[in-house]
Amino acid sequence: MTSGCSVQTGLPSGDRAAKAELKRLQVSVFNEASSNFRRGFDPVVLARWATNDSGTSPQGAEDHTPFDDLVEALSWSSTDGADGVVDLRMSVTTIGYEDHTFGGESYGPGSAQRCVRIHVGSADESVVTVDCGGRTPVAVPAAAKPAGPLDEKKLLHVMGGKSLPAIEAAARKAFPTQSVTASTLDGYWVVVVVREAPDLACMGGSRDPDGKVKVSTAPRIRPGEGDCGADRFVYGPVYGH
Repeated sequence: MTSGCSVQTGLPSGDRAAKAELKRLQVSVFNEASSNFRRGFDPVVLARWATNDSGTSPQGAEDHTPFDDLVEALSWSSTDGADGVVDLRMSVTTIGYEDHTFGGESYGPGSAQRCVRIHVGSADESVVTVDCGGRTPVAVPAAAKPAGPLDEKKLLHVMGGKSLPAIEAAARKAFPTQSVTASTLDGYWVVVVVREAPDLACMGGSRDPDGKVKVSTAPRIRPGEGDCGADRFVYGPVYGH
């Protein structure tokens, strides 16, 4: 990182300021994940969102010092096929800061690092510190090109399969650039297809115990609506309805 002014030597370490920025960065990444992740997303989207927070943070801590923030993905996964878990290594560095105001705090270069595990899309959303343990960052694949409109006719055809595993396999083949989950809910077979770009949208097919199939699309997910889980396509867009 470069700066328009130099920092004098002999100043206290900037580690404390870096730790404060690291805390802000962790809160920011978790809040984004918790607010925007929907059940049925591919967990890799968590890694994309988080690593996009790397760069120079002009606001930083209270003194508005610029920091270099680096967020690296260590792994991503799902515990139930619809939630998301991502392990991240967060690093913050600063070249230091000279405060020329009365009572201000100046400090020299500093750094801080922490590894965290973020779990969203479930009842027990959390962010906890984990051991970095010399783990190597993993390259995050770029998002697929926009997949275009969700094809209800294609999903309707897929839902005619003889078993839920067969339907799920056919759906993954039919929608290779989109996230697909399959589950059973109160006797219904449910398949949900989530499109990440250009706009968040999800489509679901439900098949009742008598074999009747329904397919519908939620073109936009708005606050207060149900997410892209199976519930939406069995009971409607709002939980409890």
